[in-house]
Amino acid sequence: MKPVIAENIIKSYRARNTSIEALRGISFSAEKGDVLGIIGDNGSGKSTLLKVLSGISRPTSGKVELSGSVGSILDVSAGLNAYFTGRANIYMRCVLMGYSKKEIEEKFGWISDFSELGSFIDQPVYMYSSGMFMRLGFSIAISSVPDIFLIDEVLSVGDQYFQRKCFEYLKKIRDSGTTIVFSSHDLSKVKTFCNKVIWLNGGVIEMAGEPGVVIQAYMDYTREKEGKLLESPKGLPRDLSHSNIWGSGEVRIKKIRLLDKDGLEKSVFRTNEKMAIEVLFSAETPIESPTFGIAIFRNDGVYCYGPNTRLDNKYRDKTWKGPGRYSITYDRLALLPGSYQISIGVYDKEEIFPYAFHHRLYDFKVISEIEDHGLIFMDHKWSAEEL
Repeated sequence: MKPVIAENIIKSYRARNTSIEALRGISFSAEKGDVLGIIGDNGSGKSTLLKVLSGISRPTSGKVELSGSVGSILDVSAGLNAYFTGRANIYMRCVLMGYSKKEIEEKFGWISDFSELGSFIDQPVYMYSSGMFMRLGFSIAISSVPDIFLIDEVLSVGDQYFQRKCFEYLKKIRDSGTTIVFSSHDLSKVKTFCNKVIWLNGGVIEMAGEPGVVIQAYMDYTREKEGKLLESPKGLPRDLSHSNIWGSGEVRIKKIRLLDKDGLEKSVFRTNEKMAIEVLFSAETPIESPTFGIAIFRNDGVYCYGPNTRLDNKYRDKTWKGPGRYSITYDRLALLPGSYQISIGVYDKEEIFPYAFHHRLYDFKVISEIEDHGLIFMDHKWSAEEL
């Protein structure tokens, strides 16, 4: 029995004289117990597809067949009243979900315990932090286990502990035989949680199949697209008038290039891939023994690594004038997947004042099949034995 079937789904929106097809010719099926992941860029149609499956939106053509009861978590905050207490919101939402008074009383304890709000359950919701607010909404939403569960990017609720708790609970629902359709930008979760994946691109199915194959194809597509974006114009900072550019002006940074092992420019690299950062500059006046530096930051500001030629005792007795170039090469880029930024600096010999400094103006991205946690990958081996 196939509990979820969608055939030739087309969803159109009309605004004034412009018609937009958010979904075009979508067709797929999911068996009982399948976990179907939906991936794709923002605007690709993921949320629209889940709204069509849930019945919130109706397709302009095509049909959807769902066998069994359907639950959805498309917006965990929907229906919560900020001026009601957590307790009152639970009762109100459960009534809207069709529970009887007896069922609500039976479920209240479970919802309260799962949300871990403690005494805050009897406080007005406007007093909650955003994490507490999301925990309440999520706990209510998962208080029943339907035959089909539709989930739209909601596993970022609360702190890391609560996220893990929610994910473990969803695994139990999956293992009980519930069919789940799961949309997310977290590719590692999709890969580990789902047994099928659909990649939506511009409202159509670009690819469907085994998670590892589809996710890798999507990552390659993203890598190529972001590479083109970040390389145009090549090697220029995002904004040359940016306040994060300073220095005496005796040196001008002209361009940077990010190079792979073949000397080709790109801006998306894999963990452990060879990467070189090359800086083209011009010394407007003779500069004696400058300090060249390159630093890498994660895009949230975490300082990853920042060597310079003074610390490494390189080029300490040379005077530079006119065009020049310096570079650093990482034979194995140890960074784990994420978005990163580069700072470029040319300082005096003692690294006291800058001739030119561009702070976190150059972007690159790291992707990987490695599913480790943290900032960097470190070679390691395990052993275990009974004592």
